[in-house]
Amino acid sequence: MAEPALRRDGVCVPLPPKVFEVLVALVECHGRVLRKEELLQRVWAGAFVEESNLTQSVYLLRRALGGGANGHQYIVTVPRRGYKFIAATDGPGGEAAAPLPSPASRPEPVTWKPDASAVTGKSGFTHHQPFRSIAVLPLVNETSDPVVEYLSDGIPEAIINNLARLPQLRVVNRNTAFRYKGVDIDPRSVGGALGVDAVMMGRILRFGNKIVVRMELVDVGGGWQLWGAQYDGPTADVLGLQEDVAAKVMKALSIEFAGWRREPSSESHTLSIDAHRLYLRGRHHWGKYTRAGIGAAMECFDLAVTADPNFAPAYIGLADSYSRLSSFCLAPREVMPRARAAALRALEIDDRLVEAHASLGLIKTNYEWDWSGADDEFRRAIDLNPGYASTHHWYASHLMMAGRLDEAITEIETAQELDPLSSQFGVNLGMIYFHMCRYEQAAKHFRKVLAVNPDHFPALIGLGLVYERQREFGQAVAAFRSAYSAEASDTTASFLAYTHAAAGDADEARRLLGQMLGRSRLGYVSGFGVAIVYAALGETDRAFRWLEKAFVDRDDWLISIKVGPWLDRLRGDWRFTDLLRRVHP
Repeated sequence: MAEPALRRDGVCVPLPPKVFEVLVALVECHGRVLRKEELLQRVWAGAFVEESNLTQSVYLLRRALGGGANGHQYIVTVPRRGYKFIAATDGPGGEAAAPLPSPASRPEPVTWKPDASAVTGKSGFTHHQPFRSIAVLPLVNETSDPVVEYLSDGIPEAIINNLARLPQLRVVNRNTAFRYKGVDIDPRSVGGALGVDAVMMGRILRFGNKIVVRMELVDVGGGWQLWGAQYDGPTADVLGLQEDVAAKVMKALSIEFAGWRREPSSESHTLSIDAHRLYLRGRHHWGKYTRAGIGAAMECFDLAVTADPNFAPAYIGLADSYSRLSSFCLAPREVMPRARAAALRALEIDDRLVEAHASLGLIKTNYEWDWSGADDEFRRAIDLNPGYASTHHWYASHLMMAGRLDEAITEIETAQELDPLSSQFGVNLGMIYFHMCRYEQAAKHFRKVLAVNPDHFPALIGLGLVYERQREFGQAVAAFRSAYSAEASDTTASFLAYTHAAAGDADEARRLLGQMLGRSRLGYVSGFGVAIVYAALGETDRAFRWLEKAFVDRDDWLISIKVGPWLDRLRGDWRFTDLLRRVHP
């Protein structure tokens, strides 16, 4: 016990210090039941730990001791009471075992170090295989208090942002992790679905003027608790509590990541609870990929900026919303300069903001057609935080449009590892395979998305494009009509008209084209969308006139001319070569 050490046949069996203390306590009380409460008090005096810490320690002891049924010849469980050490023991000279030495007098095994102190005491990791991937889930709010509800999202988000600074660790994207909000979960099932080694979860409560946060980290493979701690703070300082808990969780985890490289942190915080809450709500709406969702998101981001004009993430929300509106329902020249201004404003506030560099890369690709500049922005974002899934997603789109398809697959697969439940990432992977003419693989990914969300209109469009290439025109038309029903857009209408023209149904194609031209006299209609219909009808000159209009408008879809098949009839024309040179210099 003075070392301390456990030896079997002369060979030292490494044990974490707390597990060794549990063993000594059981040996000292040989022959009698040691109640769980007493064990917890003796080994973890003054610290909040879950009973599962004790259960895990006993499990590790039984495995280390060996023999019998998983070590049960040494330690037996007395249901609803505690544990008893039943093997024969001999102390020095045949007397009882020596008392447990004080913690200060016991050197710690070189194979394990305790973690930093938590708020209410010390807590440590149980011995386990190092984990290299993690999901941080929303906290369970055990009250109806809106302040507590804010923290139930804010604390996990802050932890995710901190963990994402570790390039060696794969951290599940916030959007994916937060899909489990309000759901009664089994951490092993969630971890298996997300493909991670560990799941962090917890609960949050309010007692008068105090907020209590209980956190635990669960090993997905074994199901046991690796770590647990309790934190508390006054309700008057909600944002301070959020940052304090996130920082102390990272401190507690520090032993797990000792020696790992950390990226410098960004200082993009807000002191306004309302601004942060509005930002989170805006991101929720933005992720719906619908016109109504974008409108609701922009309203939230505008209000967040009003609440705190220096809250950089809210400007990124605006930039991403303007980018999504471009060509979808508004003229690029109307909204993309606003997107660029918002992204640049965010960088003025914080030039290390990963999301700002990623958004600026998207703007440089879709609107400025600055291919090398976009590449620099995406690489800068990845260097700052390789765990931000949207960077890899948008970089994959950039690489796809530039014709660098193998690189694009690598990036989108990285995005999917970070956010395995994202429908849009699956659509993007399908589109890359589509441009590689690997139509069956493309269709598989579109169908996978639709199996979860049958009304996801980007996946319906993708499936329609595959059917058109395979000359399954009836199925293509059905897919485009379903997409239009889910979200009426001129993009969908143009592909529907194009498909009718490709199928030889010129009358229907012209009817749909006429509707698009009518709408163009009242508002913005994508010039690229009109051009591909004229190209399919064999009206080359009109197709080029609308392509020139698309060029003047900086139409997002125009960047697809390098890899897209919709203008193949025009590729031999010098005007196409000239246009390609101007869009892809």
